[in-house]
Amino acid sequence: MRLDREITRGRRRRRSGVVGAMLPFRPMYRGGLLLVLAALLAASSCGGGDADEAGSAPPAAEVRGCRQRIEGGGGGGFSPVQRRDTVAGPVTFLGAKATYRRTPPTSEPTKRGVPMKVPTLVRSGAPVTLVVPRSERRWFHLAYVRPANAVKLKPCPHPATPRAQRRACHWSPFSACRSGLTSFAGGFFVDFRHAPMQGRCATVQVWVGDSTDPITTRPFAAGDCPS
Repeated sequence: MRLDREITRGRRRRRSGVVGAMLPFRPMYRGGLLLVLAALLAASSCGGGDADEAGSAPPAAEVRGCRQRIEGGGGGGFSPVQRRDTVAGPVTFLGAKATYRRTPPTSEPTKRGVPMKVPTLVRSGAPVTLVVPRSERRWFHLAYVRPANAVKLKPCPHPATPRAQRRACHWSPFSACRSGLTSFAGGFFVDFRHAPMQGRCATVQVWVGDSTDPITTRPFAAGDCPS
């Protein structure tokens, strides 16, 4: 009986034109949805851009500042060692070459690849933004806050007096503000399975301040990579 009542109600709706009145709205709704999706795709294609290429500006990135520094690795009389470290402008990747050589490609990978701890020194002055080029993001990532394609490092200031140094560095020891070199914990993830040449020629762009022309460096290579 209940089924008969539902069938009868449906017939009455069709006779009254209710169902027919609703039908034109369905293609309109679908068309509107398609227009919204097309607009979103157009916006993403315009806004995605190549913000990490020379002549533009560094992409937005999570910031690590003076309060997030580490102490003990590079304060005081630090000097880069050519065979061990990689220097790119105001940035030094401590032990990057040696760390890469000590990391076997057969290491158990995480979801992002094999992690490598490489502390980074930044000379006092303008902040720097480290960026992985788009062409390498499938197999190479930065690891400062979390796996990412970019990170902004703001070094501690380098005041002239001990009192100003203590105030600027917020917490002791104050070697970053005394030496003018701020250390940050960080490193990289390399997916050796998908990386060309097992990631040895991985590239990092170093954007200094508001510069539109980044410094390009290869933290693990010793100058034997294709141009």
